[in-house]
Amino acid sequence: MSKEHPSVFISYSWDSEEHENWVTFLAARLRENGVDATIDKFETQSKTVNLNRIMVEKIKNSDNILLILTENYAKKADTFQGGVGYETNLLIRYIKDNPDKIILIMRHKGDYRKAVPFYLEGFHFIDFSDDSQFDIKFDELLHRIFQVDVMDVPKVGAKPKLEPKKIIYDRVVNGTTDIIPNFKEITDLDKNKFMKQSYAEILSHLSDFAEQTRQKNSNFDFEKDNIHNQKAISIAP
Repeated sequence: MSKEHPSVFISYSWDSEEHENWVTFLAARLRENGVDATIDKFETQSKTVNLNRIMVEKIKNSDNILLILTENYAKKADTFQGGVGYETNLLIRYIKDNPDKIILIMRHKGDYRKAVPFYLEGFHFIDFSDDSQFDIKFDELLHRIFQVDVMDVPKVGAKPKLEPKKIIYDRVVNGTTDIIPNFKEITDLDKNKFMKQSYAEILSHLSDFAEQTRQKNSNFDFEKDNIHNQKAISIAP
């Protein structure tokens, strides 16, 4: 269970004024939503501090460390330059035992690999590259910080009743497949039954046709007669 006000330290590179303003805005939004977020500017604006000492304390004591990934950040991390390089020295040893405390924030459009330091390759990041998606990604970030799942994972239900299917194959006789058909002998009774069924179907179709014709033509009529146990249709215009 997360704290009511989890602490977050944000690490970033000083790429440009626009980028620094974006990081400051992110820290402010986090604080407005119950997160004790801090950046170097918050620490240095009112007093003289040792930045290296602050980095050590924040990385060690914060509940989460946010790394804002840009191409410049990756270059400084990989070459151990400046404050980013100093933090990289700390994080390389620290991340091995505390991977869940590190949250990666992507702020680079294009080939993402250019913005990922070598020691962070393969780690999941939250993509803030598209400013139009900021609110959606910010919500994802809050869920991560407060350790609340983004989606509700359904419980595992009961095992279904499954039965193996039987294998059906042709019977083999003397090394050959038994595929010879078994022809049934047709008797006179079968022929007579076929003729009666066929006659009945023909008579039914003719009756339907005659009935539809009578409905559309008032001067048309017909009747059915039984002749020698067979049905016939007489048509009278």
